[in-house]
Amino acid sequence: MKVSNYFVPTRKEIPKEAVTPSHRMMLRTGLIRQHIAG
Repeated sequence: MKVSNYFVPTRKEIPKEAVTPSHRMMLRTGLIRQHIAG
């Protein structure tokens, strides 16, 4: 199966709370999601 057939939700906008570059990348690629503050 092609990788292009997988549905992976990604984001273009980065939340203001994301400070470190690794946190920003993980949020953009859809590896993690921030549900609540804290």
